[in-house]
Amino acid sequence: MKFLVKILFVLIPFCGYSQIEIILGSDTSYYKSISDFESFNVMKEGYWKIYFSESKIKEEGLYTENLKEGRWISYYLNGNVKQIVTYEKGLAHGNVKMYYDNGLVSEEGFWNGKEKCWVGEYKFYFENGNPNYLWYYSENGKRTGVQRYFHENGKLSIEGEWKDGAEVGVIKKYYDNGTIKSEEVFFAGKMDVSSVKIYDKQVAATDTIDRFSGNGYYKSKNTKGQIVFEGVWKDGKFADGDKFIYDGNGKLIKIQIYRNGNLMGEKDPF
Repeated sequence: MKFLVKILFVLIPFCGYSQIEIILGSDTSYYKSISDFESFNVMKEGYWKIYFSESKIKEEGLYTENLKEGRWISYYLNGNVKQIVTYEKGLAHGNVKMYYDNGLVSEEGFWNGKEKCWVGEYKFYFENGNPNYLWYYSENGKRTGVQRYFHENGKLSIEGEWKDGAEVGVIKKYYDNGTIKSEEVFFAGKMDVSSVKIYDKQVAATDTIDRFSGNGYYKSKNTKGQIVFEGVWKDGKFADGDKFIYDGNGKLIKIQIYRNGNLMGEKDPF
């Protein structure tokens, strides 16, 4: 048999507790606290509504044999929905949707409560309603497939493919005006620094560099004759040495230091 259970939290002046009203069918009982209610070993069953106060609902959903089941809805004090979570035998498992207190969605996806991971499409939003990032997860909770990040104005920020939780192939980054910012090539999550292409924000044009496909010491230059990479290459990938960074006018502004293909630090070019 299903019961309507209503718990009311009413602040009483000069008292150190809240009054709780529980209605089971036609019977009404009062308790000073949740712990007092639980001490009676009453089975949680049926549809529950829990309130911040008599007029402001906090949470509602179904209990089956003392466990949350199906869709549960939580609310902010202002009355807007806070989150909608699907439960299976007391475990959050299924579609989840969360909201900002302004009523707009903050994130949504499918939560695998048994494996404690997201599965499939997952979306996170800025507070203005625009998407922040759109990710895809495999059945075992690792990011896989095309992943996208966005600027707060709605323009694409980053786009590329992931496999088993790591970047693979070309990852493209964009300025907030929509023009391409850079292209980077990854192998199992590790970036090939010699493959990086940097684009100007206004004209979205790049200065191509010559690539070295062998092993050993090599100076790679751009079309202006300026050194971009100087150091040791391994199997066509820049491994150890310096990367020279120039501004849009061709002025050297930064030197990056790499070891084993990893950025270790920077040094003053002057």
